[in-house]
Amino acid sequence: MAKARVEYNNASGKLKPEMFASGLVEAKLTNKSNSIVVPKTAVMWTGKRSVVYNVKINSDQGVNFIMREVTLDPSSLGDSYMVESGLNEGEEIAVSGTFSIDAAAQLAGKPSMMSPEGVQVMIGHNHGGMDMGGNESKEVHEVKSKTTVSKPLPIDKKAKEDLQPLYASYLKWKDALTNDDFAGAQKMASNMKAALDKINMSLFKGDAHNAWMDL
Repeated sequence: MAKARVEYNNASGKLKPEMFASGLVEAKLTNKSNSIVVPKTAVMWTGKRSVVYNVKINSDQGVNFIMREVTLDPSSLGDSYMVESGLNEGEEIAVSGTFSIDAAAQLAGKPSMMSPEGVQVMIGHNHGGMDMGGNESKEVHEVKSKTTVSKPLPIDKKAKEDLQPLYASYLKWKDALTNDDFAGAQKMASNMKAALDKINMSLFKGDAHNAWMDL
């Protein structure tokens, strides 16, 4: 936040002493007239790399995103960044929920903020002989994995109640991440760990117990 002294022609007496007012400041950026400006919420920054998620396809199956590395101008524009390279005018990007998009990419083994090359991932059990290979294209690295589809396992009411604090902490942790609240995310992560440690594993019986131990 910055303070500035503003001179205003108040001939009509519309403004009174001690009043609050909102204003819009416009700045002319030298040699930056063709720059692309994006909201800060669209950019994920690791310290060395800055990435955005570009909308690839909007189909009946949903919206697909591709991670795109960008170079930002060092100048600050408040709630926005100027992009020097990596995006073209007219391209569509995600401006909110980027942490959720990135998390989904990580789970799918696709390029993400922390794993730019993508990582092969396994969901469920690998009982041997399972092909975990991937397919690579110039534009995006797709990893296809065969998975074991888990069927719902019944648990009793007490086990469900024991899980509620964990779910509540997880949802608050997710919200903190999507709001770029790092301190809040750290606190909620600690709460998740504490909630997990308090869960009584003996409440899970039979196949549910085995599934819980695997998780």
